[in-house]
Amino acid sequence: MAEPWSELAQARLFARPTGVTNSEHKLYLDNEVRHLELVLAQARELRNAETPLLSLPQELLLQIMIFRRDAALSDAQRQSQVIWEELKHECMRCKPGPRYLWITTARVCRRLRDVARSPVFSSEVSDFTLPPALIEDVLRRSASAPLNISLSHVPFDGRGSAPGVLQYIKRNRDRVQSLTLIHPHYEDILALQLIGNLGLFRNLQHLSIDNYHGPDHTATWKSIVPVDSKARAVADWTPPPSLTSLHLRSHAFLWNCAIYDNLVQLTLSAISIPFNDMLDLFKRMASKAVIERLVFHLVSLDFGIELEDSSRFDYEAKERLEEKMKRELVEQNIHRFRLPVSLKFWTLIAPTPKNFLMFMLPSSSISYTIVTSSPSYWSNKLLSFLTTHFPKPRPNGYDLSLPPISAVHFSIHKLVERGRSGTQATTRIFRQPDAPTPDMTFRFAVEFERAYCGYEDQYTLSDYILGKFDNNDDDEHRICELPYLNAVRELSLESEAPRPYTSDQWAQILRLFPSLDTLKISENLLADVLSAIEQVDEQHPEYLNLEVLHIRQSYRYYFSPKEATVSSLFDWLATRKDNGFPLRELQVTSALAEQMDSDERYVGEDSGQGWRTLLAGFDQTV
Repeated sequence: MAEPWSELAQARLFARPTGVTNSEHKLYLDNEVRHLELVLAQARELRNAETPLLSLPQELLLQIMIFRRDAALSDAQRQSQVIWEELKHECMRCKPGPRYLWITTARVCRRLRDVARSPVFSSEVSDFTLPPALIEDVLRRSASAPLNISLSHVPFDGRGSAPGVLQYIKRNRDRVQSLTLIHPHYEDILALQLIGNLGLFRNLQHLSIDNYHGPDHTATWKSIVPVDSKARAVADWTPPPSLTSLHLRSHAFLWNCAIYDNLVQLTLSAISIPFNDMLDLFKRMASKAVIERLVFHLVSLDFGIELEDSSRFDYEAKERLEEKMKRELVEQNIHRFRLPVSLKFWTLIAPTPKNFLMFMLPSSSISYTIVTSSPSYWSNKLLSFLTTHFPKPRPNGYDLSLPPISAVHFSIHKLVERGRSGTQATTRIFRQPDAPTPDMTFRFAVEFERAYCGYEDQYTLSDYILGKFDNNDDDEHRICELPYLNAVRELSLESEAPRPYTSDQWAQILRLFPSLDTLKISENLLADVLSAIEQVDEQHPEYLNLEVLHIRQSYRYYFSPKEATVSSLFDWLATRKDNGFPLRELQVTSALAEQMDSDERYVGEDSGQGWRTLLAGFDQTV
């Protein structure tokens, strides 16, 4: 390595020598300072280039920088941190704060500077996070890259959309592939110049309209209707010809609009759809056969049923009567409903009427996802839905049209959404164990927050598998039978719960699947699940004829089971062998295999197989 800089500084920097004027010495020192600053900048750039982050591929660095640039503050943070008066007078490019850190990212080193100069970096912009003046500069650097643009009626600085931004978009319509409009007003320039002319965006693939505000005096003010400056519907309006993805929140286009005809993905949120219009919409999607993914969030069905207020009806009786009339209407018209053969995924996110479950018909090609706030949200309506999809075999041995459940994957993991963290339980159900996507998925929110506040969690661990059902419900929803689970051969368990569950709670899950022969668990669950297996074996010897056990890596970094846990695993394997039912296959992580190999009870075995002699067969470690 080179000599320290301090020695070089002592050689080059010194007090003014005799015979040298003050001006000459100042000029000399100024030159030295400039050279040292250049050297220091070069040294910093070389140092920053050693950061492991910079070894990532350019495409990944680009996405990280775009994400950091577009990371918007929440509404509460915006109100507390953004002072509108300051925004009018200060430079938007150099104002300090977390919102502007991305601007200095390109100054770190040459690698990041080159990434920041990429046209793709300037092709995704939003006036929710950037001021209009800066958006214009960013768009000009996008060259010919496809554009992903998000515009708001109340953008970053509260001044409205800049005319220069809209003019640039109009000149480059063919480059816009994704367009998001937030809170557009029918009189606003966003609606007049963009929504009214969507047919001119020939290459637009994704369109998102959030909370459209139409004219209140029109009959269709609850729908998105392109209008002119006089609030009159635009004649001969046509949708974008290349549109394949549509996301609508709060308001939708008229249900007979051609914009729905060629969609591959449709997301509806906080929208009410008339019952007959929904039937017609699915009929058209079935005839086009291009839709692949549906997401319904906070979507309600308008049945057009309204009972007159009467003293002879109390509120609960009136509600039950309305539900009965709705159910009868669905049953009378279900024959008109057709699922598109192209549909692959349908997600239903509560709060959404449980009547939608009746339209999610059993299918071998559609993956259904149900997301609710709690296991008892739909109560026995969800049970009826499960029983319809996975019924018990008929007594006469008649073959089912669809295979029964063969594998269940259950996990509890942390979830961060919209700045809020929580815990979610997910159950994935497979008719075929090796299928790439599950046939059905359930997601429930886990009530750890209530437990931390001194409340007892009203749900057991097994409730998060398929939901919690009430045996004492009214006649309409009373439980008749459970979904058929006796064909389940494979069960996978993972948990990132902030507090561990007991072995009794894991045993409740194991009892749901009497024909289990393959169990896959993460390392952090090994101790509790082993105790649960022993508990079930003692109480129900006919259960759990396990042949295969896979122990996978824990989500916790550097996790390793305790010695007592490894000892319990050995004892369990030995007991099974002594009883004549040795485990056929065991897969463990490489770290756990080393830990097991070092156990003193199996070191120096003559066979060289050590603890592997406890198995009927052994697979390679993973």
